Amino acid sequence: MSSKQAVIFDKSKGWNEKLAHKWLKEHHLQPIERVRKTKNFLRYRLEQPKKNERFRLMDFGHGIKSVIALRH
Repeated sequence: MSSKQAVIFDKSKGWNEKLAHKWLKEHHLQPIERVRKTKNFLRYRLEQPKKNERFRLMDFGHGIKSVIALRH
């Protein structure tokens, strides 16, 4: 079983907060905290990580990646 833990938008691919919020809303994803900004990325946490979870990074293309929590 897995779940999306976070979504990451690459600013160099043209993503900004307005576009990222629109994409999240269109895909029925609700961040649980404010955006975390770095020089290159916007990161939206969707779930708190749980103890002993493993994580994988999935590339959706177009400058969007998702951190997937793998659950046992």
